Amino acid sequence: MSPMICPNCRESTLVEIRLTVSLHEVVLRSCSACESRWWHRDGEGSTVNEVMELAAQTKR
Repeated sequence: MSPMICPNCRESTLVEIRLTVSLHEVVLRSCSACESRWWHRDGEGSTVNEVMELAAQTKR
């Protein structure tokens, strides 16, 4: 398994948080060096707004 690299600053010190939201796998990755954050849902790129919409659906 190759190390994750930040697409913005190329640093390899990243934090990864995996969640299940409305039966979807959601992953937040955050760079400790440049503080960039990005999301994936079910293996595809996503936005924080899309993740929040999923979370809102679970409360309905």
